[in-house]
Amino acid sequence: EEEAAKGAKKANAIPSVEEAQLKAAAEEINPADLRQIPMELAVYELTGPLFFGAADRINQITVGEGTRCLILRMRAVPAADSTAMNSMTALYERCKKNGVTLILSHVNEQPMRAMEKAGFVDLVGRENFCRNIEEALDHADKMLEK
Repeated sequence: EEEAAKGAKKANAIPSVEEAQLKAAAEEINPADLRQIPMELAVYELTGPLFFGAADRINQITVGEGTRCLILRMRAVPAADSTAMNSMTALYERCKKNGVTLILSHVNEQPMRAMEKAGFVDLVGRENFCRNIEEALDHADKMLEK
């Protein structure tokens, strides 16, 4: 029973996209740091390791009508596995089908290695990987000018 309780706790600990959005919204925000985000741009922040169960959360990311660029902010993702890469590839394909440029921001070392190994970096294009959110927003602005 105790083991089952531990397992349930672990399952509940899987981060979701919605939780990440709420967490980001709840953080202290300095009004001077706010930046106007164009309507054609969507920004999602993923948190926690992306393994089998959590990788399904990537499938919850929606590309709304009118969206032309999607930024995935990954500063809080320490690790990703091949299941996550499959989900990321499916997200990229959904974006491509809808004419949306996928941009990744602040990808940590291990997830970047997993992405390179899976061929995801070549698929998305290295130019769509940015060091931080500011660089990603600037890149998105350039893409939206086209």
